[in-house]
Parts: sequence; structure tokens; C-alpha cells
Amino acid sequence: MKFQRSTLILLLSALLLGGFVYVYEIQGAPQREAAKSRQQQIFSFPAADVQSLTVTTKTQTLMFERNNPPKTNQSKWLMKVIAVRQETQQTTCPAKPADATSNETSNETSETSTPANCATPSPAATKVQENKPIPAQDNYVDYLLNLLTTGKSEHKILMSDPVKQRREFGLEAPQATVELKLKNQETHRFILGNPNFNNSAYYAQIQSPNSKTENLEVLLVSTDLQNAVARPLSDWKKEDSQQQDKNSKEKPSANTPKPKPTPKEDSQ
Repeated sequence: MKFQRSTLILLLSALLLGGFVYVYEIQGAPQREAAKSRQQQIFSFPAADVQSLTVTTKTQTLMFERNNPPKTNQSKWLMKVIAVRQETQQTTCPAKPADATSNETSNETSETSTPANCATPSPAATKVQENKPIPAQDNYVDYLLNLLTTGKSEHKILMSDPVKQRREFGLEAPQATVELKLKNQETHRFILGNPNFNNSAYYAQIQSPNSKTENLEVLLVSTDLQNAVARPLSDWKKEDSQQQDKNSKEKPSANTPKPKPTPKEDSQ
């Protein structure tokens, strides 16, 4: 029995198509999933490669460094308080009445036109703290580090107008910046911007060595990262170090003058 030429062509085409589907769907699936996972991951290096990280927010700058090797009952991370910034309080200026007369006296014109309480506020003052390492709360540091090294980006945006869009995404004046220094001396930065329109995610940007498109790419990351960095200073300290700070404040120093005894009244 002889097959027609068209039938043979159809059979060969079906075999080729089946082979392509098998290779693409069965054998190529793990490679595609791995590539997709790499694209969505914030940082590709493991948390164990991080030697130190510096967390800068609008209120403080803290540095965490591994305590190698940690002794028994000691923290895995040591913290240095680099700076604490005080928020600027801006006073609202009273509006000038619309029916103000123009016949002001010479004494009034000699005075400044801007009231004292309407002066332009000065930049937030920065108070540099003592850079003495203190035990950190390991759980909070590990939690932040885990989010950065295993967390995934929900979406990636390629900016067409970086100057304008960086301002819109809050990356020019970020909520927080995390600088990670690896054991091989590489430095990577994570910049956390504003939330998106429905507050379901935050805009973020990463800066890593040998990255050619980092200034054009914006990631949408989990709101957990905002919660992980926006902690007060007291939360980052280990509980026993907080107690030590409290005791040191309550304990009088050697230079503190002792109170003079109250003189006794003369007996009459």
C-alpha cells in the first residue's frame, strides 16, 4: 500500500510539531521558570553573602554588621546609630486680608513683610549619635534581609522619561534606602519610593554593579518592605541593650556633684 505525497508531508509535519511541543513544554519548562524567577527576584545573591547593611530613612540612619563569630547568647547583628534626624515643623502663615488698605504708615513699611512665625523652615537638624556597636534585634534584621534576597517583584516598569518618572515614583526623595555590602566588597543599593495608586505595592529601584538598565527599571515590591524599614530606633535594639541604656541613664556619673547636706537649725 503506497501513501500519497501529501499524506507523508502531513505525517512528517505532525511529527515535527509534536517534537517541538515536547521539547518546549516538557524539557524547556524548568529553564523558563528559573529565568522568570531570576527576573522577578529583587537581588540574586543569598543573605549569607551580606556582611553589612545600612538603612536610611527620613528619621534615622542605622548600620548593621555581622558579629563574626557570635558568642553564646550574643546577637548575630551589631548596630551602630549613625544619625537621627528631627522632623521640621512648618508653621502655616496667616493669609493677608483682601481689603487691606494701601495707606500703611512708614513704621509698618520699615518692618519686614513676612511675620516671624512664617519664616521659611530650616532643613531638619541631624543629631549624630555615638557610633558604639550595640546588640541588634536579629529577627528584624534577618526579616528585612530575607525580603531583599528572596522577595519577588510583582511588576517591572521601563521608564521612558526617567527624570520625570523618578519624581512621580518618589525615588528622588525615597521613603528609605538600604545599602548592602557583600563579603566580596560589592555594594548594592535598594531605593524604596512611593506606594502605587491603590497602596498595594511600592515603587522601588535597585542599583548594582555591572547593571546597564538599573536607572531605567522600576520594580513594584511588596508593602512588607515598607513595614520592615519603617521601625523606630527602639525596635531595632535588642531588649537587653535597651535595659542597659536605661540603667546607664539612671546611674549617676562620677562627676555628678553630691547634694549638700541640709544645715541643722540652731536650737533655741
